[in-house]
Amino acid sequence: MAKEKVSFREFLSVVATKHQAFVEKLNNKLIEQGCELVIKEAKSGYAASYQLEKKTVMNWVFRKAGVLARIYGDNSSKYEGVIASLPADMQRKMITSRDCKRLIDPNACSDTCVKGFVYSLNNDVYKKCRNDGMLFLLTNETEEHIADFICLIGMPVMKLFDVISQMIEYRFYAAITPTMIDYIKKEYDSASADDKENILGKWREALCKLDGIKDENYRCKFKAVYFEIIELLKVNGSIEEHPIMTAFIFGAFYYNDYRFEYHTDEEGLGFRLVQ
Repeated sequence: MAKEKVSFREFLSVVATKHQAFVEKLNNKLIEQGCELVIKEAKSGYAASYQLEKKTVMNWVFRKAGVLARIYGDNSSKYEGVIASLPADMQRKMITSRDCKRLIDPNACSDTCVKGFVYSLNNDVYKKCRNDGMLFLLTNETEEHIADFICLIGMPVMKLFDVISQMIEYRFYAAITPTMIDYIKKEYDSASADDKENILGKWREALCKLDGIKDENYRCKFKAVYFEIIELLKVNGSIEEHPIMTAFIFGAFYYNDYRFEYHTDEEGLGFRLVQ
């Protein structure tokens, strides 16, 4: 006889009372964003997984210490701003989690193992296991930060540009990251011709946001971040002729006072980059 499906209410009943309202609110948010909830019985309680387009993006798991939120890194390009704002103990948990063997050495792990995710924090790049890289114990202190991740699941790229602009306004140095740029490039490539134009326009607007910032200390540090990102993209092999990348590189030149100086010679019109 087949087992009956576990209801959300049954799952919620075994969550600590003080966290039930939060877990229910997050459930409603995930369902609203198009996720499907799948609950299975496990040795330590239940495992509740949220799937978006048949891919698991987040789940709740039970351990002796309590209930844990596992955030999957498939959306890491959207998450880096949240990661940068996490409290030190949550950042430490991510940094000390298992590395992804396949990302470090493609031959070091089974081909059937799903690759982990890459993110940068404080100018260091981390390659973490998909299952262990973002696994947080649910506490009163971690609730709001877990919610920050959830709010970004399923976020359309146009909304991401608003988030980048807000992060620059609030003086986050990680407002733009290499994985974020790669994500925007992928969204651009899969968009229609009209949407491509809109994405590129919003991207340029976000890159111009620094013009309105009067904080010279932030401006100086953010200008340096441009070139740091370009170096990281070189390492990852992501520097290529692409409208999204071209706009970013021109932004790096502009804010670092580089200009194109044109000249004519025997070969015709030429230019050089000067600062």
